[in-house]
Amino acid sequence: MKNKLFKTLSMTLLGFNIYCAAALEVGDSVPDITFTDFRTGEVKSLNDFSGSVLVLDYFAYWCAPCELAAAKMLVDIEEYYELQGGNPSGLNVEIISIDIEDEYNIATLGYAAKYKVSNLMASESVGIYDQLGRSAIPFFAIINADPNSTTAEYGEILFEATGFNDDLFKDEFRPVIDAVETAVLSQEPVLWRNPSSGSINAGGFVRLSVGFSAAQPASIQWFKNGDLLEGENASNLKIEDFYYENEGAYHAKISNVFGETESTIAILSMKESFTQWLNKNSITGDDVRSKDDDSDGVPNYLEYVLGTDPAAPSDAFNLEIAEASVSEGLNRVRLQYSVSNRAIEYSRQLFVSEDLLDWVQVSNQDFEESVVGNALNSKVVELVYSPNDGDLKKFFSLDFSDQNQSEIIRVGDTISGEVDEFDLEINDGIFVDLYNFAGLEDGQPVTIKVDTTSASSSFVNVWLESDRSDQIGYAYYGKGFDSIQFVVDGEDNYTLKISNYNAYVLGSYVLTVELGDIFKEIEVGEELMGEKTDHAFGENTYVRKYKIINPPTGKLISIEATPKENSDGEIPELAIQIENPNVGASYFSATGLPLEFVPNSQQAVFTVSNSDGWTADFDLKVVLTDVYPNLSAGETVQTHNTVEGSWTFDDEEFKLGIFLLQGLSPNTPVKIDVDGSVDDTRVLILNANTYAMVFKDIPGEVKSSETLTFIPEEGQYYFVAVGSTDLDNIADFTITVNPQIVDAGGE
Repeated sequence: MKNKLFKTLSMTLLGFNIYCAAALEVGDSVPDITFTDFRTGEVKSLNDFSGSVLVLDYFAYWCAPCELAAAKMLVDIEEYYELQGGNPSGLNVEIISIDIEDEYNIATLGYAAKYKVSNLMASESVGIYDQLGRSAIPFFAIINADPNSTTAEYGEILFEATGFNDDLFKDEFRPVIDAVETAVLSQEPVLWRNPSSGSINAGGFVRLSVGFSAAQPASIQWFKNGDLLEGENASNLKIEDFYYENEGAYHAKISNVFGETESTIAILSMKESFTQWLNKNSITGDDVRSKDDDSDGVPNYLEYVLGTDPAAPSDAFNLEIAEASVSEGLNRVRLQYSVSNRAIEYSRQLFVSEDLLDWVQVSNQDFEESVVGNALNSKVVELVYSPNDGDLKKFFSLDFSDQNQSEIIRVGDTISGEVDEFDLEINDGIFVDLYNFAGLEDGQPVTIKVDTTSASSSFVNVWLESDRSDQIGYAYYGKGFDSIQFVVDGEDNYTLKISNYNAYVLGSYVLTVELGDIFKEIEVGEELMGEKTDHAFGENTYVRKYKIINPPTGKLISIEATPKENSDGEIPELAIQIENPNVGASYFSATGLPLEFVPNSQQAVFTVSNSDGWTADFDLKVVLTDVYPNLSAGETVQTHNTVEGSWTFDDEEFKLGIFLLQGLSPNTPVKIDVDGSVDDTRVLILNANTYAMVFKDIPGEVKSSETLTFIPEEGQYYFVAVGSTDLDNIADFTITVNPQIVDAGGE
């Protein structure tokens, strides 16, 4: 089959190949290595982990062996050394988990939460690929980050391993970690890292840690608000489900026979939404944001942001001028204000004036902010403003607004909007418009359309969110329009966010909300004649959306779209795309050919599109098919690659034989062995409903046999594809599917 495009990675025994620069060897040093925090983008160096032994773990959220390793490492390495108080020399042991994916992915955060990843780093971490690259994941490296070590150089690579087995961490990691010794500068405990303060969302995971050197044996004791915390005697203090009762001032005391030392205090406070704050203070009724319950001139919403009591009158609140300088070539003012640590979901705007009458809002790009003080209930923020024109105004005003105080939108509304720099800034140069839904009823099918065809500046991103899900719909809009469909859950509140697609490239749009969806219904076995791609999406693309009625789950379905000659005598090239109606994103496209897939959970939605710049006419047919034979767990088959057609991966063409896997047990690892008659044998696992790649194979490694392991999910079906790049010859293969892992050895 032709023109099936995938982003791909190859796999070894319980590990997936990635191609990087030549790696250094054990014994080499990498003192200049840096890491980029996945969540914040903060760059950290080896010095940030000084006095530790680092375990680097390269992973991807879709890698089943990585998951097996993460679960085992949590117990065998992290929890083990926390209970031991570090390695025998007292050195802290830190796990640095590095995502190999090129782009920020929500699934990676889910992976990190599931396996309680403490130090989550992004793929762009400097030195990862350049200095420690290997050809497969999971890949591990152990590095000495203790400058006072007597057994290893600072930054020295102590150990490397690819793949995973059950005894890897106990038998191979621990002896290496335990062998690292340090020259204790003082017999008394010496702290080199203190715990950090922070504000945490309700239910969040918290990890406080201390780093120290001390003559052994040494003991650790954690305190909260000065009171001893029973049983908290590890270098890391963890809170699994943070809530109000966990707020407080935390510190640790390290002791041995020569003395003791105490860490600085870390202040933890819980973030609360404005709704939570209202409920806590029993504030109800209409217009609760602008009401002033205690008549002190400070509206409720400002009381929430400032952390003051809405039932007790407060003093007037003004910006404090920390410093102001007006001189030739340098005009700036430094302002300070206090806000509640608990407050979230608010934005602030700076206004300037010459006469207290005419006020002008300052663009977010014209000032910088930083936290300069932190207490249990509030923090002090410093704002530095330097006008672009050098004209520093006399008067300044700071306004706070609720980022959820968005426009109300209802079914039937049409709104024209523009994302600009005075909207809520959610990232550097990325601004957002917000819409809260009102009047929705449980069970309603709703379609949200965003049209940019007539806008002077297009390119916007659109997110649909609910109280219980960060993202239930997403779409990208270029010059055209598309839509998000969802079914209303009566217990949810829904918010629509529209942002500019690129930093500082602002976007215009027309927003429409309608009942119903735009899918045309079709049944299996039905043929529709004279269909047309009449839904504009992008500058040259037109689509038509369909929903299969009562699709037979677990059965292979073929979608065939036959294009008709247009008025110029040309036949358009059509693409068939599987789509999830509650996400608004497509996963796979087959161009000019039938598309075979297995419906999942009684849901089968697809689009037919063309990118020729005009609408296309076609006939459509949906039928049951047996084009891909079944292959069950426990079976071994002899087969060969497909004679007709080819698939394209990373600009290389392959002949493939494809099977629909059957009889797999959910959440039970499955091992697949393939022996081929040619070199460059490839094995791929695809989700049979979405064609999302479950296991990815990279061109370049010459092998006549492959082994892969993956974990099937509940209610999902999968294709296994085997083949080679030799398009002129038929290759023979032997495929064996084992219902569970029989060998967990790494390579």
